[in-house]
Amino acid sequence: MKKRHLLILTSSLFLLVAGVLFYPAQKKYQPRSLNASTQGYNDALEYYKLMKADPETGEVDAGLIVRIAESVRQFSASKDGAGLNVTWEEVGPDNIGGRTRAILIVNEELMFAGSVSGGLFKTENKGNTWERIPGFNKNYAVSTIAILGNGHIYVGTGNTHEFANGNGGSGSIGGGLFVSTDGGVTWDYALDEDGSPIKPSTISVNTKYSFFDKIIADPNVDNKLWVGSNTFFKAYVEGEGFLATPTGIPTIGCEDVDISTNGSVIMVSMIGGIGRNGFISNDGGDSFSVVSGSGEGMLPLNSQRIESDISPDDENYIYAGVVRGGKLSNVFVSTDKGNTWTMFWDTNIAGADPDPNGQGFYDLAVSVVPGDKEIVLIGALDVWSGGPNATPLQRSLWAYGIFTPGLDQFPLYVHADIHEFAWDESGMLFIGSDGGIDRTDDNAETFTNANRFYSVTQYYGIGYSANDKVIGGAQDNGTTYVTKDRSTVQEAYKVSGGDGFDCDISSLTPDGNVVFTSIQFNTILRSNDGGSTGGTFLNDVMLQLFGPFHSQLRLYETKTAQNTPYVVKFINETGSIIEAGSELTLTSNTLDVPYNVITTDDIAPDDTVLFNDPVASSFSVGYVNTGGVWVTREALQFSESPRWAKVINSISGTVTAMEWSKTDDGNYLFVGTSTGRLYRISGFANAYTIVKMSVSSPDYALSTDQIISGGNAILDISSDPSDNDHLVVARAGFGGGNKVMESFDATASNPTFNNIWFTTGNLVGLPAYSVVIEMDNPEVILVGTEFGIFATDNGGQDWTQQLDDPMGAFPIFDLRQQWRSVDDVENSGFIYVGSHGRGAFRSATFEKNGITSEVEKPENELVGDLLIAPNPMNNYGILEFTGDTEGLIDMDIYAISGQRVKTLQFTMSQGTNHFQFDVSDLRYGTYIIQLKKDNKVTTRKIVIAR
Repeated sequence: MKKRHLLILTSSLFLLVAGVLFYPAQKKYQPRSLNASTQGYNDALEYYKLMKADPETGEVDAGLIVRIAESVRQFSASKDGAGLNVTWEEVGPDNIGGRTRAILIVNEELMFAGSVSGGLFKTENKGNTWERIPGFNKNYAVSTIAILGNGHIYVGTGNTHEFANGNGGSGSIGGGLFVSTDGGVTWDYALDEDGSPIKPSTISVNTKYSFFDKIIADPNVDNKLWVGSNTFFKAYVEGEGFLATPTGIPTIGCEDVDISTNGSVIMVSMIGGIGRNGFISNDGGDSFSVVSGSGEGMLPLNSQRIESDISPDDENYIYAGVVRGGKLSNVFVSTDKGNTWTMFWDTNIAGADPDPNGQGFYDLAVSVVPGDKEIVLIGALDVWSGGPNATPLQRSLWAYGIFTPGLDQFPLYVHADIHEFAWDESGMLFIGSDGGIDRTDDNAETFTNANRFYSVTQYYGIGYSANDKVIGGAQDNGTTYVTKDRSTVQEAYKVSGGDGFDCDISSLTPDGNVVFTSIQFNTILRSNDGGSTGGTFLNDVMLQLFGPFHSQLRLYETKTAQNTPYVVKFINETGSIIEAGSELTLTSNTLDVPYNVITTDDIAPDDTVLFNDPVASSFSVGYVNTGGVWVTREALQFSESPRWAKVINSISGTVTAMEWSKTDDGNYLFVGTSTGRLYRISGFANAYTIVKMSVSSPDYALSTDQIISGGNAILDISSDPSDNDHLVVARAGFGGGNKVMESFDATASNPTFNNIWFTTGNLVGLPAYSVVIEMDNPEVILVGTEFGIFATDNGGQDWTQQLDDPMGAFPIFDLRQQWRSVDDVENSGFIYVGSHGRGAFRSATFEKNGITSEVEKPENELVGDLLIAPNPMNNYGILEFTGDTEGLIDMDIYAISGQRVKTLQFTMSQGTNHFQFDVSDLRYGTYIIQLKKDNKVTTRKIVIAR
C-alpha cells in the first residue's frame, strides 16, 4: 500500500552552509553537528558489550539472551500476583524522543512509530502528540513496521544494526514478528507455515526470528508481506506463512528491502559471510539476480552495508548508499531498474563526508524525493541531498542548530544519526533519528520536533532533587531536566548535549538548582542555576586523563558532619547577652544552608565566636587504569575552582560504578570496575584536606582495600543508608552466575559477599544493571535488568518481576532512592528509575512523608470506613462509606508531587453512600484523594493503571 507523494523538493532547498560552532562565553555544550569532533556509536557498542557479553566467551550471545528472555517470561507467568505491590508512574521526558528506526504512515492523520528499546506508539494528529500502545509489550525492540492492503499491521523487532555481530549492541534483540488485525489495539505473534508463532527459538543458539531489519507490504497482494531478517529473505502470506526462498536469493540474512510502487521491482541487500551484496528482481519477486560484483556497472562486492530506495515516480530510478572501509563511502544510482549502476558521489571528496565517525553500519537512510526522481536524501550523521544530474550531495541546512540550555527547538535543526525517512500523501516528511521524530510540512523551510508523549528516551543514569525534580543522562540526547514547571509536568529541557551519563542534584537546597551532569569520557559539568549556565570544574590534570565512555561521578553530602575543619563566624549583634544553652540558626559557607547550634557559653554583645560548619560534601570521578579515582570536597563551592585529590592511584580496568556510604559522614567510597574488582577507600570522615586525601602526599590518611577480586563487571553498588556494612553490587554479563552479591560486613578487613540472585535455571545468567536497598527495610532490594525490575522483600530468597503498567520488561540502567529523611526533603523514600528506552519513572510506594491508605485515622476524620474500588482503577473508581451527617463534600485529587489535578463535589447522606468518579482524563500513576467538609478531612491513595 505504497502512496504516491506530492511534495516536490529541489536541490535548491538543500544548500551547503559553511559555518562554525559558536561557544558562548559561559561554557555551554552542543549536540553533534557540523564538523566538530564527535563521538561515534562504536564506544556505545563497546559499553553495551561490557554489559551483556557472556563471561566465558567475551562475546554477546544472542541465542543465550533469547533463552534467558524466554525464562524470564515463564518465571513471571508463574509468579503472577506475587511479591511486592510497587506502583510506578512515568516522569518523562514527554518532549524528547529516542532512537527511532521505524515510522509507518497509514494516512494523513494516523501514524505508528517504534523505538529500538521503547516499544510502539501511534499518533492520530500527524505527530503532534503520541500515545503508547500498551498491548505491544512482548518485545520493545521495534525495528520495522508495515501495513498490508487488508489493513493488518505488522511489526518486526530486533535490528542487526543495533547488535553488530558480537561487537557489542544495544541489547535490542527482537522477540519475533507481530501482527494486529484491529488497527493496533491488540497484538500477537504472526504465524508461520506450521501455524507456530514467529518468535526466536530457545531450543538452540540459532537466532532465527531475533532480528527483522525490514518488512514491506506487497502493493498488489493484500495479504502479502516481504520480510528481511537476519537469516533469510522471503515472502510471507497470511494463512500460508513464509513462502520458499525466491530463485537467485542465497539462504542468508537480509538487511534491506525496497519495492516499487507497482510491485514489479524489488531491491534487497543480503547479509553474507564477509559482506553485503545487492540483488534485484524485475518480475515482482519471482526471481533475483546479483548486482554486486567487480565488473563495470555493478555495486561493490561484499560491502559492509547497502541501503537503497526506489523512486515512487519511476521504478527505473534506484539509489543505493554503500558502506565500505568502515564508513559510508559512495552513493550509486541505477536508471534501468537496478540492472546497471553508476557511482555519482564519493565521500572522499573534500568537505563532503556525511559519516565522519565511520558509523554508517549504524545510521544510514536513503529516500528518493517524491516528485523529483533526480534528487535523493541521504541520512547519516546528518541529512544530505543531491543527485546524479544535480549539485553533488551537500549537507542540508537541517543539520544546523546551536544548543543552549533551556532552548529545545531550532527551526533548521534535525537531530543527528538518521535512520528513517517517511512521506505522507500531502508531502509531509518525517525523519526518524536518535532524537526521535522531526517533520516538515513547508518544503523544508522549517522543521518541527514531533516527540510530544513519544517517551522513548534511553537513559544511562538519573538523579533527583529534594523536591522531586529528575535529571537524566541519555544516549545521544544529552542530559535532560524534568522540573515539573513547564508546559506539562513531564516536559524536560536539555542542560548539556552529546551522550549523557551519570548526573546528580544537590539535596541540600530545596530548589534543585545545583546540578551535576556528564558527557562521554568524563566531561563533568556543574551549574547552580538549573543548568542555564555552568561548565566543567575539573583540574588541568584530570582534563588530560582518558575517561570511560560511561562517565562516572557520585555526590555525597551531609548537614551533620562531625569533624569538618570548616567554621562559621558569628557576631552577637543583639545588644544583649546570649546565654549558654541558647539555640542559634547559622548559615553554612556551603550553599548558604541553614543549621542550628546550641551555645556552650554566654556570648557577650559584639563578641565574635567561631562555630563548626557541619555541612560537607564529597564528589568523586572515576577514570581508567592509572587515571584512578579523584575526589573534591568543594564541588558545592561556586565562588572558586575546586581543589581535587587523587585518592587511589590505579585501578584494574575502567571505573564502572561508585557509591558513598551514607552514615559516618561518608567515611567509605566503594568503587567497582570493568574487571569485576570492588575497591573500598576508607577514612574520609577524617580527611577533609588535599594533603590527607592525595595518594601522593606523605600525609595521606586514606586506605584502599580490594574487597572483590574480579569477575564480571560491576555496574552498580548500593549502600544501605542505615548500615555501612550492608552492601549490594550488581554485575554484568549474560551467562555465568553471581549477578547480585550482598555483604553484611563490607567495612571489615575481609568482607564476605554472597550471591542472592537466582541459583538454578537460566535466570542464574541474567545480569543485573542496577540495584537499590530500600532505606527503611534492608530485606527489600530492587534490581534493574534487561527485562525490567525484579524485587525481593525477603533479602533475595524470592524474586518477582515488576510489570504493573506503565512499568514493563524494558532495560533498566539506573535505580536510585531518595534516602534522606522527611525533615530534609519532600520526597523521602521515592525510588527513581532510569530506563534505557522508556524514559524515567518514580515510585512513591516507599515514601516516608506521604499519605498511605493505612494511615492512622485522625480525630477529625470525615469518613472512617472508606472503601475504594477498584484500586488500582482504570477509568472509574467508586467510593463506599457510611455517613453520619449530610451535606456537600469537596473531593480533590492530587498528583503524588502535590499538584492538584482535579476537583469534584458530591452530596453525602446519612447511612450508606456510593459515589462513582471519573479518572479517565488522568494519566496512569499514583494519586492522593482528599474528602473535605467543614474542618474534617479524609485522605487516601489511589492508583490509576491502564
